[in-house]
Amino acid sequence: MTSLKATVCLLCVVTYLGCKNSNSVGNETNKRFISSESNVDTLRAVSAPLKIKDFPRQENIDTLEKRMIEANLIDVSLLNPDIKVNLRYASDSNFLNQAIYKSLKRAYLEESAAKKLAIAQILLTTEHPGTHILVWDAARPISCQRIMWNALDMPSIEKGRFVSNPRNHSLHNYGCAVDVTLCDSSGAPKEMGTDFDQFDSIAQPRYEWRMNYTGKLSDEAIRNRKILRKVMIAAGFSTISSEWWHFNSCSREYAKANYAVIE
Repeated sequence: MTSLKATVCLLCVVTYLGCKNSNSVGNETNKRFISSESNVDTLRAVSAPLKIKDFPRQENIDTLEKRMIEANLIDVSLLNPDIKVNLRYASDSNFLNQAIYKSLKRAYLEESAAKKLAIAQILLTTEHPGTHILVWDAARPISCQRIMWNALDMPSIEKGRFVSNPRNHSLHNYGCAVDVTLCDSSGAPKEMGTDFDQFDSIAQPRYEWRMNYTGKLSDEAIRNRKILRKVMIAAGFSTISSEWWHFNSCSREYAKANYAVIE
């Protein structure tokens, strides 16, 4: 049987021949880049409810999507229609309880990141037919990052527990990061142990063994997280230690040197 590694090589060479700077991008993204925010306390759930300000405005879908296209980002569903999309910041189904992207329905990524996600879905379909990657968030304009940052009614030092400071530029702001889960053919999410944007230890891959041992994280959730990580890493993404759903296509340093921030 063809190994997973061999399958990835074949897909990269045959299916996606012509990817820009494929060697340099591949070498870069095969490294593992772990979040520098390793302090447990920075991502621990708070007991008091978050104080959220009302958003001053919402991005118009036509304006927002036009900026995505003008930035040469790729609609991931065009590369692989088996990828499903449910942008959580396009509705109030997120930790801010307010929509940021308004009615945006499509997920956009930088070209090489979009191709890697398409490969990940092919690998997933091959090993687990009927299982799909479900995108919760992809490219995020810096203007939306500022809205998220300003919506949190708390000191700046506390905001970093929930949202990246727009001054530092998240990899989402370059179209080089994606938040994903697994779902079935109907779009129903698989059991992963937590929902999107849950800020406590059970959401952090580095504590999975402990959460499973204490019964807080089921064997099914562990198994599904491993399936997701396996195909994403094989396709060229790297993980972070604080969020099981977040995957980086490259390092922040590489993105700053090679891509423009999405305004």
